[in-house]
Amino acid sequence: SELDEEEVEAMVKEAEEEAKAKFGGPSMMDMAKSGAKGMLKGAKAAAAGAKHGVHSAKMAAKRTGGSTEKLLQTPNWARDCGFKRCNCDYGVPDDNPDFVPLAINRFAGGICINTGECEPITPPKAVLQPPVDVLRGALPFLNPRSLAKAKRVGRLWNVEVAAQPHYDDMHRCDVMVQRVAHSKRIWNIMEYKGRCYTSGDNSIKVWDMTNLAATPLHTCARDTSPVSCCVEIESYMYTGSANGAVREWSLPHNVKKISFRSNMWEHNKNLNDMAHWRMGSKSHLFTVSDDRSCRVWDLEVHACVGIIEPKDRKSGTLRSVACSDDMLFIGSSNGQIYVYLTERACRRPDRHVCRLPAGPLPYCLQTTLTHGEEVISALEVGGYHHSDDLLFSGSYDGSVYVWALPEEGLEIEILHKFETAHALAVTSLVSSWAHLVTAGDDGKVVFYNLYSDDWDDAKEKQLQFEGRIKCLHIGDEDDIEQDVAYLFCGTNRGELAVVRLGAYV
Repeated sequence: SELDEEEVEAMVKEAEEEAKAKFGGPSMMDMAKSGAKGMLKGAKAAAAGAKHGVHSAKMAAKRTGGSTEKLLQTPNWARDCGFKRCNCDYGVPDDNPDFVPLAINRFAGGICINTGECEPITPPKAVLQPPVDVLRGALPFLNPRSLAKAKRVGRLWNVEVAAQPHYDDMHRCDVMVQRVAHSKRIWNIMEYKGRCYTSGDNSIKVWDMTNLAATPLHTCARDTSPVSCCVEIESYMYTGSANGAVREWSLPHNVKKISFRSNMWEHNKNLNDMAHWRMGSKSHLFTVSDDRSCRVWDLEVHACVGIIEPKDRKSGTLRSVACSDDMLFIGSSNGQIYVYLTERACRRPDRHVCRLPAGPLPYCLQTTLTHGEEVISALEVGGYHHSDDLLFSGSYDGSVYVWALPEEGLEIEILHKFETAHALAVTSLVSSWAHLVTAGDDGKVVFYNLYSDDWDDAKEKQLQFEGRIKCLHIGDEDDIEQDVAYLFCGTNRGELAVVRLGAYV
């Protein structure tokens, strides 16, 4: 039977007296002889003896009362290591065969349990660098950001990374030339045979870029209103004005002989954007305007052969246009992107007028994409190695969307949303064979690669300019430097900046 409280107290008192007699420490005479230090030592010994006695009495009472099952058990991790929790009366007994001293040193967290000393530190082994052939076979498959990190590994890595052409191009991607070209905003830029053409101040200015000095050569294509668009098509320059006129100009080697060829004027408001499409012998120019219409111009006969007017054009003007081989995209001021087919065909599965025996109507609206509620300020069709399987759209809210274009059907899905691509409105989008370049009113020019499977990690470089970037153009015809492309940037302050892209970017 269990002991009552009086019996337990009696056993505790008896154990205390026994401990006092056994561990009472030195006598008062001995402590007096040894002085104050001896008295202090004796007091500590007496206190330890009393504590040991009390602990022994409590453990004896627990064993007698049958409550030893409540003692702490040895955890599994300690048992697996060969340890056992000590629940002895006071410390580990030396004469108990159940407790054998460790035969070898055991370490816990680098500290030796036997001696209390720290485990000796093993010197690190030297890591051998891979052979040069291995580096040269692997480094071409890394993007410039990864190569920049690998360059810090060692001297050999530094040399081999620096020899990678795509790393060198991105490393040298910076402003080479910057100068004031116009007194006001530069509306658009194009490059042709080593000359840069900038639209601003109601005219086109020509700059010689063969020596990267941006030397002014000539001023042409003067107009009564701002020249908002200019594009080179098959050795001719086409300009669009704020008064709605589309004009064709010759591009001879002697820029002072640039002459007016024809006039195509059916828009009655500001012309916002142009896009060229060619398929076989067909050559069409698409122009969008604030008059809420898109005009289709046949460049062989210099006449309008089609007018595209979205059904909800009353709620938004048409601001941007782009096309692939079989699709036409028109961006409006209400966040909508209208999708048409470039040729006389229809992919819509529903019943409508194109199902009549007469066949599909030209430029039948196929579907509508939504990119926020702000103005769709820029559209670009591109892809890795110019595959043209992606559509990029930029908005006044600073975001850029990436859309996957199908080979058949109308299932156009969003691959990624760069919600914070720019702090202010996106103003221009251009693509090279490996990168998408975006510009905005925040003065940033951002480079995204087109080969990455992870769009969150596609950003590779960013340049910051003073002022707002209003237009971009990539010149990659080897006219300025062999196997080197250049990016032309125009600002709202009339400044022209030329950025070296190289062969990789």
